[in-house]
Amino acid sequence: GARAVDLKNHLRALVQEEATESATALTALQSTHLRSALSSATVAGAQIQGVGPQLKRALMMNGITSAQDVDQWRVHLISGFGPTRVRAVVAWAHGVEQRARATMPQALPASQAQALRAKYEGRRQPLAAELQRVEGQQRSEEAAIKAKFAAMRQELDNLEAAPRAAAERET
Repeated sequence: GARAVDLKNHLRALVQEEATESATALTALQSTHLRSALSSATVAGAQIQGVGPQLKRALMMNGITSAQDVDQWRVHLISGFGPTRVRAVVAWAHGVEQRARATMPQALPASQAQALRAKYEGRRQPLAAELQRVEGQQRSEEAAIKAKFAAMRQELDNLEAAPRAAAERET
């Protein structure tokens, strides 16, 4: 009873733990992909409407060297960047981000997913085997109890039938 319930709960918890670890690993992979794409899209190599080499130098001198560094308010504070140019720089960084999001992984690489499955399968297997053993033992005990009470029920039936049979013989 209680041991089987504990084992089932532990198995369910492992399934949830595996799903959580898998989701966390995928999120980390996606974040790395996004950061890499944003940091590799440099201001120096960018085509930004209304922003030529001199304004690009101003961006870079103010610490904005890649799409990852773009912040609307930081750009706005730089001399030569009015609302139109600020929007152009932000739109460029946003475009880089959108393209990165469109290409980021939607699943873990097969080898990483397999390693994760193997890790949890190794933890589930002994629990599943013990659960099978415990359930088998419970079935055996239940069958023994049923057999014992069936024999006792038969004995009671025989005892109850004896007076009836005697009464029927007398009539």
